[in-house]
Amino acid sequence: MTTPPSLDLPDHLRQQLLTPPFAAVAWSAGADSTALLHLYIERLHQHHGPTLPCPVLAIHIDHNVRPDSHSDATWCQHTALHHARLGPQQLTLIAHRLPAGTLPKLQEGPARHARYQAIAKIMDQHGRTLLLTAHHGHDNLETLLLALLRGSGLTGVAGIRPVAPMPLPWPHNHNKTLVRPLLNTTPQALRQWLTERRLQWRQDPTNASLDHRRNALRHLVLPPLLQHTPDPHSDAPVLQTLRLLHQERSLLEEICNTQLQQMRQPPPTGLLADHGVAIDLRPLRPLTPAMITQLLRLAVRQCGAPHPPAQHTLKTVVEAIKAPRSTPSLTLPSLAGLPTALYDHHTLLLGTQLAPTPANSTLKMDGKVRWGAHKLSAQVIKTASNPSTPLEDHTHVEMFDAGTLQGPLIVRAPREGERIKKWGGGTKRLSRLLIDKKVPRLARHWTPVIEDSQGRVLWVVGICRTNAAPVTARTKDILSIKSAEVHGL
Repeated sequence: MTTPPSLDLPDHLRQQLLTPPFAAVAWSAGADSTALLHLYIERLHQHHGPTLPCPVLAIHIDHNVRPDSHSDATWCQHTALHHARLGPQQLTLIAHRLPAGTLPKLQEGPARHARYQAIAKIMDQHGRTLLLTAHHGHDNLETLLLALLRGSGLTGVAGIRPVAPMPLPWPHNHNKTLVRPLLNTTPQALRQWLTERRLQWRQDPTNASLDHRRNALRHLVLPPLLQHTPDPHSDAPVLQTLRLLHQERSLLEEICNTQLQQMRQPPPTGLLADHGVAIDLRPLRPLTPAMITQLLRLAVRQCGAPHPPAQHTLKTVVEAIKAPRSTPSLTLPSLAGLPTALYDHHTLLLGTQLAPTPANSTLKMDGKVRWGAHKLSAQVIKTASNPSTPLEDHTHVEMFDAGTLQGPLIVRAPREGERIKKWGGGTKRLSRLLIDKKVPRLARHWTPVIEDSQGRVLWVVGICRTNAAPVTARTKDILSIKSAEVHGL
């Protein structure tokens, strides 16, 4: 028998792939996915011995676009139950059929999207975060050719990535990873291995149709490219070229990643960056547009985008980064579905979402409260015993006549159209005060407003004090309110 095809488990995921609960396997019933399923189970037996601690989860999706498509699921179910190498102790099969009419015929994109949406739901139900798919070397070559037809750069023509986020809308793909361990294997090697072990598979008749662009490339373009092999014991030169392109892409991304790490910074106040990045634009702006483009592509990928950003959108964002701006914040076109914005002149927010506005909080006259990124504390001070209070430079403090206030105090967010009574007289829109203080629009909902129990605004923290409860010569008890920012939400 021939040596089994290589099952390349990524180093950083190998332990997780071999530890329960094991990865899910996408099983179409075709030769490639059938070989992957058996190879993975064999690898698990090598690690755990003759008895697996839990079965492998195989997921079959019936797209319901062929009249006989249900027969593939039936075959998978029969094989899972009765095959000597599988059986209920080795394998749990979940077959899901999409409703009729869900997918238009001859459109690969919608079929792929619906398939991964269904698979992700099943993975959630069974506590799986890794999915193995049977993409092989020829699939990789087809992807290169499709990238050439689209006009892609190195990122596209370097082919399929061995590990990538599942192609789901961001950020729902963040806890699910796609692993392709057969990219260095040919379909011929997989079929030969199956045949030698008398393992059966199903043939999808739509794979022979030339109506799909990928199928046309597979049947009309790939054979001539793969025939030019001087050494029958080695891969075709075109596959070697693909591997070299992948290595060069990895090297370029490693260089860019070193530079990108130096530009990343903590997320601004009031923003969630669990799945995104904040990039300092000052060292980025002097770079060439080509270099900025590469850094943005890498940042998009690190955020978990399901696909690379479109070239025309990248160009728009690069132009906005290079252009001088007078506004403190600017929303830009999304990159690969990731929210993108310029923030406070010098920060690019990528894949960063607004944090929800904190709920109203109660601040006792002698108490503390955390509101968003602000740590607020109130203290009543007797003027006779505390004629003055030393203040720390990093702490905002305001004083009020405690005798004229009714507690407890309320801490809340700014209201739409709200007007503030200024200390020196008159009123002004709070939105205008925030603009004058150059508070970026994206963070204005995180500016705390403190009012007493009668609804009188005392202080817009960090912005202005109102004319309420002023301290005078007759004041006996002073209410001191301090605010300090804390990093992290």
